[in-house]
Amino acid sequence: MGIPYHIRLDDAAGAQFPYQSVEDGARLALGSSVVEIIALHTPGHTPGSTSLLVNDCYLLTGDTLFVSSIGRPDLGDKAEEWARLLYHTLFERIALLPDDVLILPAHYSDITEMRPDGIVATTLGQARQKNPVFERRSEAQFLAYVLGRLPAQPSNYQEIRRANLGRIVLDAEHATEAELGPNQCAAVLSPQR
Repeated sequence: MGIPYHIRLDDAAGAQFPYQSVEDGARLALGSSVVEIIALHTPGHTPGSTSLLVNDCYLLTGDTLFVSSIGRPDLGDKAEEWARLLYHTLFERIALLPDDVLILPAHYSDITEMRPDGIVATTLGQARQKNPVFERRSEAQFLAYVLGRLPAQPSNYQEIRRANLGRIVLDAEHATEAELGPNQCAAVLSPQR
């Protein structure tokens, strides 16, 4: 189709397909549309996690930030290191964005995150009030909180990772199962008191 695949080099090791490196602050074109898309390096779920800020209004967060949770930092077997990255992403990087920015995660961590119109989204201001990850904590307290709430790693994670890098091709049934199966990318966080 001629559409380039963009990925940070941090997450591209072993990729079996052509890609373009996307760096922090890169401005991406969307055809001939007048849309400003800025790549924001938001590591923590993976070292190369990147969110896309669209027209200063919408933040496509992938698996970094969900409506009421965060992307789990343990899937690369570097839980503490990646949780530390996630802390800095949330409280130094995302903290700079205004409350009215609408966050749009890749999927939901719980069905209750879906709005009545079927869209999974919330404003950053609402996430700051309701997502327990934004409770005031020191870095050490944040690490203890997140690392103490991680569920068992999904059994199919390594297979999904290999498929995402183009190292294996899943048949249609397995691809659908991997895509639509339970979201196991979110940390399990208890609600604010």
